[in-house]
Amino acid sequence: MKKTATISEIQYERLRKNPVFFLKLFEYTFYNKNGEEIDNSTWRSLDRDLNISIKAGNFANRNLGYCLCVIDDAVKKKNQNGNEIPDAISITFHSVSGNNVNEWVYIINCFNIRSQDKNDKFAFTELLWALDKLRWDVRTLTLAISKYPTETISSLINRFQDFGRILSCQKQGDLQRVCMENNGQFDKFFSKNLKQAYDCVPNTTERRKPNYEYLNYYRIIDIILNSSNLDDEAENIAISNPLIKLHSWFHHESPLDDYDILYKYFRSMSDEYRLMFVKRYLHDIRNKKTSLDISFLQSLRDVCNDRLIRFRCSLESPGEPIILTLPLLLDTLITLYNSNGKSFQSFNGVLDIAITHCDTVRPVITFKLERLMPSCNNGAVYNKDKFKGFVDYSLIRKLNEDLITDDHLRSTFICLMDKYAQKQTFPVCKFGDGSQIPDEIYAHCSQQRKLYSEVNGDFQDATDHLQCYQHLQHEDKWVIIHDNLKYIKDYLKEEDLQYSKEYSISIDMLSLDKLRSYILSLPKKYEILENDEFLIHSYSRKTVNEIFDLYLVQEYTEILRMRVFPQEGALVGRRFDVFGFRKEIIKSLSQEQLRKNNREQLKVIDEKLIALESQEVRKRCIDSLKRELNADFINDSYFELPYNRTLLSDTLKLFYHKGSFNDKDEMSNHEFLTQLDTYSNFVQFCAPQLSEVKNPAIDLPYFWCRGRECFQNNLWRQTLEEESNWRNYTLYHMSEILGLPLLHKTEAGYEPEKSVWQFIGVINKVMQKFKRLKCRSCGHLMFTDKTKTFGFNRFNFFACANPACTEVSKSVYLNFCFKCKKGLIDSRDSQKCPNGWYICPTCLACCDDEQYERQAQRYILSKRPVPSKIEEKRGKGHNDKDIYFCPTCGHQIESVKNEHGETFWGCPVCHKKF
Repeated sequence: MKKTATISEIQYERLRKNPVFFLKLFEYTFYNKNGEEIDNSTWRSLDRDLNISIKAGNFANRNLGYCLCVIDDAVKKKNQNGNEIPDAISITFHSVSGNNVNEWVYIINCFNIRSQDKNDKFAFTELLWALDKLRWDVRTLTLAISKYPTETISSLINRFQDFGRILSCQKQGDLQRVCMENNGQFDKFFSKNLKQAYDCVPNTTERRKPNYEYLNYYRIIDIILNSSNLDDEAENIAISNPLIKLHSWFHHESPLDDYDILYKYFRSMSDEYRLMFVKRYLHDIRNKKTSLDISFLQSLRDVCNDRLIRFRCSLESPGEPIILTLPLLLDTLITLYNSNGKSFQSFNGVLDIAITHCDTVRPVITFKLERLMPSCNNGAVYNKDKFKGFVDYSLIRKLNEDLITDDHLRSTFICLMDKYAQKQTFPVCKFGDGSQIPDEIYAHCSQQRKLYSEVNGDFQDATDHLQCYQHLQHEDKWVIIHDNLKYIKDYLKEEDLQYSKEYSISIDMLSLDKLRSYILSLPKKYEILENDEFLIHSYSRKTVNEIFDLYLVQEYTEILRMRVFPQEGALVGRRFDVFGFRKEIIKSLSQEQLRKNNREQLKVIDEKLIALESQEVRKRCIDSLKRELNADFINDSYFELPYNRTLLSDTLKLFYHKGSFNDKDEMSNHEFLTQLDTYSNFVQFCAPQLSEVKNPAIDLPYFWCRGRECFQNNLWRQTLEEESNWRNYTLYHMSEILGLPLLHKTEAGYEPEKSVWQFIGVINKVMQKFKRLKCRSCGHLMFTDKTKTFGFNRFNFFACANPACTEVSKSVYLNFCFKCKKGLIDSRDSQKCPNGWYICPTCLACCDDEQYERQAQRYILSKRPVPSKIEEKRGKGHNDKDIYFCPTCGHQIESVKNEHGETFWGCPVCHKKF
């Protein structure tokens, strides 16, 4: 079956020389509302630049997960009108079957072409995959090989001897006959230990084990190791069979008598098993069943680039990124050991070597460090989107009748009308005194414009041509539609207006006395206090009338005092149990109650927990308010102080106020903390730093993590005390086994050593934008610049560590945009805005007022003075005022009109469009 796809001319030129490529199957099936299975699975190219995606259907063998394709034809792509589309080539291709001579010629050619590149360590990928996965016959492959010169055939047969031995016994026999037909020799590989161990794998009731003759070397190894138990015969031959010893060690607690067995089979295992075997080895060290041999770890690291490992990658994930989790882990453990825990990576280490070769290695590489490090997912962070705050407030006001003047009332009417109506306009002669043109003269001007447009056929052109008059707005006359009349009808002198779609209203039609009376009655809408004072709760606006009432209150009253009070029902977050109340409640239950574990029981536990946590939060909040306000708590209800706008604003920020609780609120509106979920393409690793002070609102210790407050991080199970299952070991557990613990306990939880922050700072950047950490001068890895890691900075500055580099120690800022989360800001490429912020090349973000307020909040929470460089920028942000700058040159972006009259946003200096 043939398929078509569109690629660029550059990609076609590459494929024209070597027209072989892999597609990967991405399965996606679901059932519609009628119960019918819908298959939306696709085959996609692993090369992102190629960008081929087709519906899976019956194309290729889906059981393999990958298919090897060959291009049949290519033509210039045309649109519906038959015109060629620039830079678009339409290709026709099919998946190889293994029974076509020409297909094998293409595959062998691919091997020969890739073999010419000395840096390509995976030149055999397509050929080895085809030999292992496809059903081919001796005659077809023999004919394909015979088409090559003798020297090429001889070289090819030598390579068969290298990688052909991992094929199944059946295919090794076929390959042996192919080599003999071409005057060559191929020696079949057979391992007595491998066959013995496989024979000990029992058949299960669910599935019989496959025929040994048809399994490749790696599949046999996997089946043996995956089997939880072996037959009784295994005990009899275990002494002489190292693979059975390895199986027993992996599945049970007994140690190995000789760990060189592990080294012998290490290169033959899957990446997952190699990682697990390292954990298992360290587990024996933890339990003192063997002693640490750092040279053994070095030998395992050095074998990670063995050809057997590369052969396996080609069979199981052809064209996919090579996973370097294990060599990086081993190199890190070795570096930690040699530096006594002070350093994770070194110049010319695995990470440095990977960076140096990231442009040349095929296929590309990945670290998958999430297998070794806990991520930030599910950390307890401030619920900024929903939480309404720990406190609320009210203002004590009093009418100021001196403000209720006729002029002030008229200005109020003007504001009201401007909001709901449209100002009337009147014509003015541009050459006159500015007075309105009389109706009979204006009628003549309009008639001339009409005649001009009828002759020239363009009304707009007539308007532009006759520029002798213009329209101005009346300051005291409006047109209001019927639907908006309800907002002003209570203030009209004549309440009954004849129905119309639109009404002409002048300010003389509005009653100042009615508005004055309404203002004088406003206090009755609120809680009346002594001395004609009244209490207004925080400005939680709901209806249009309430908004207007608040406007009138602001205009005609004065604030005397303010009341601040803790909100009833504020919680930290039930799921996190920061006070340990859930544990106490569960301890108080009987075994019978715990066994029930029904919905009603859980509801009772939840209600008790909410009550206890709400009470504790209120108590802590009151204590904090006493310190912050330096005032007494009145009537067990509120604090009352003379009105101080700055103090009130700072208090509301300190206690996270965003609104008032009400009966319709969801529980999440009451909860201060929520789980952090990271949905980005890269994983952010948990690297918290304990705050110097506690959270001032409720006196809780917390960490800073990437500029956010984190009250419960993901490090709580990262010590050996908390983890006994070796399969769950992370870098933290393994370093502790080496005698170099990287975590220390604080009152807020576990905190990593500073060396971890630096390592994770590098790793996070590597995972996000791998090639950006390469020094552009020497090509080596840039490490965290320790001279720049201060304040709330989260290791976003890097510098080359190569002592021979001309750019050594030169700091580079590298971070993702705080706004779009996609644009990578690199100080080597991006310019700064006038406020000193690097400009995002993707969304053009630099700074805004909210960002400066958020920065100031960090210092306010930490009880530290806001630095002058932040204080002076508050209110002077750019993006919230629609001010943007060019990331290339730093000049302000402007509205530009080109020679065709088209308007666009662009840079007037480098002429880029945005």
